[in-house]
Amino acid sequence: MSNIFIIGVGQLGSRHLQGVLKYRNENLNVFVSDSSLEALKTAGKRASEVEHNHFLFYVLKNSELPRRLTWP
Repeated sequence: MSNIFIIGVGQLGSRHLQGVLKYRNENLNVFVSDSSLEALKTAGKRASEVEHNHFLFYVLKNSELPRRLTWP
């Protein structure tokens, strides 16, 4: 399972999130970070508009994101 990080989910970033959620080759862990709670709410609403089987994690601080990335 791959990890995807989206830092900043304002108007454009939340649309990027929708695009990522349309990916069908494998399930993803999608980490969404923004310092604005309103932006995270908007991203969550837009994510719910896309049918997907990915795992979403919303955080207000980048420090809450996983520290290490693993590469295949």
